[in-house]
Amino acid sequence: MPPLRRHTLRVRLRAALRTAVLVGALTAALGPTASAARAQPATQPAAQTFTFEEVPDGFDVPNGYAGLTWWNFNAFSVASVPAGSFRTVVYNPFGDPASFSSPTPFTLVSAYARAVWVNALTLRVVGSLAGAVVFTRDFTITSAAAPQLLDFGTVVVDDVVFDGGGGNPPGANPIADRQFMMDDLTLIPPTAVIPEPGTVALVAAGLLAVGGGAARRRRRAAAGGPRTA
Repeated sequence: MPPLRRHTLRVRLRAALRTAVLVGALTAALGPTASAARAQPATQPAAQTFTFEEVPDGFDVPNGYAGLTWWNFNAFSVASVPAGSFRTVVYNPFGDPASFSSPTPFTLVSAYARAVWVNALTLRVVGSLAGAVVFTRDFTITSAAAPQLLDFGTVVVDDVVFDGGGGNPPGANPIADRQFMMDDLTLIPPTAVIPEPGTVALVAAGLLAVGGGAARRRRRAAAGGPRTA
């Protein structure tokens, strides 16, 4: 075998051994479960219920609450209700539509709602994802009964709009005909996607191997030697 070819094979063998050692070291550093984590499905985040108890009476729901951006939801404390569910509610001032959104998708699950003044109020809920409507549902709520469950299923959205209308008797007051109150909002908040440990190890090892090969080529080019792997 010509000397140059033997030299090339030795260089490639050493590079392969170094790459194998790097992969083993990174996997060990990330823990013995790195390979198993790559094969298992990611754990689904748990749904959380938000009661708005932290929002002061008369204040808008602040952006960042539940990880969302809020529009036209104002808190109201019902003094006659014991502490807990529906002690603090949010409603839509002046009857205008209210919404919440996030740059990162979240999962809408459920809420409880009732009309503020009228009976048979139609509350339309519209959910969108990346600008396209993916969920639309009309709920009939009343002011005379207990808060009604709004079951959204488990729809993934990044924007939700609540719009009240109708009511009985209709037309009595343009604001009262559209106002609703809501509490106990349940959703899976928006979260960032985190790469799996095994994937991080493989990517890091690949980058190190590529970087090592490039460095060897630069050194041989500077010395006038042959270009190998």
